Amino acid sequence: MERRSFLKLGFGASLVLAAGGLGLGLQSSLLRTPAVPLSVLTQRQYSVLAAIADRIHPGGEGWPSGSELQVAEKLDKLFASANPGLAKEFGLALLLLENALTGFLFGQKVKPFTRCSPEVQDRILASWQTSGLDFRRTIFKGINGLCTATYWAAPELRKGIGYPGPLPLEVG
Repeated sequence: MERRSFLKLGFGASLVLAAGGLGLGLQSSLLRTPAVPLSVLTQRQYSVLAAIADRIHPGGEGWPSGSELQVAEKLDKLFASANPGLAKEFGLALLLLENALTGFLFGQKVKPFTRCSPEVQDRILASWQTSGLDFRRTIFKGINGLCTATYWAAPELRKGIGYPGPLPLEVG
């Protein structure tokens, strides 16, 4: 995503979040406790990301869930080494998806994403994936891509997918 797109997204997200004073936008999130201390994400942002990671990678049939592989914690660590503006805008995107007012405006929900059932969360994510609005599809693509890359990069999955791991470096 280009910097200009992120700036537009950040501005738009700020407006929607600021408008949350109607009551819908101020509903509390269902907070999760990270397995390790967070570096850049707030606990609320982390909780949204962890919920999304669990919907994208719910686990089962011998596969761990996104939470079991600490996808959200690993992404927090990744963003700690990135441009601070990128982490801030990513956090705003997470809060925009979490916001009940945003859900109400798009006819999806009237409570925060983290408080919705897994089935409703799946429907919400699908609506962002196929939205007619570029910014919603862009947010979904970014979050989905980061969660998926982080999940499948986990060393714990190598045996299950038949990947022996990287070759050892030869020092010469």
